[in-house]
Amino acid sequence: MKVNELIEKLSKLDPTLEVIGYTEDEKLLPAKDRFFLLFAIDDVSVTEAERVHTDDGQPYLKFGRSEASRKIATLGITSDF
Repeated sequence: MKVNELIEKLSKLDPTLEVIGYTEDEKLLPAKDRFFLLFAIDDVSVTEAERVHTDDGQPYLKFGRSEASRKIATLGITSDF
């Protein structure tokens, strides 16, 4: 999702609402009896990074400037809120 798409979606909501992220990605769930994980956004920033995959195919960011890097907006998230 691009920043302008996120802004468009958020602009349709009550601006006083708290924002909570969640995932149902089974690869991230710690136990079989949990169906989702919650995350709170604690930071928004821009960084220079290259989108890569680890040897096992997982998406990853290689931070720093390179020929393949680009500016990326990042949301810092925490599961402790």
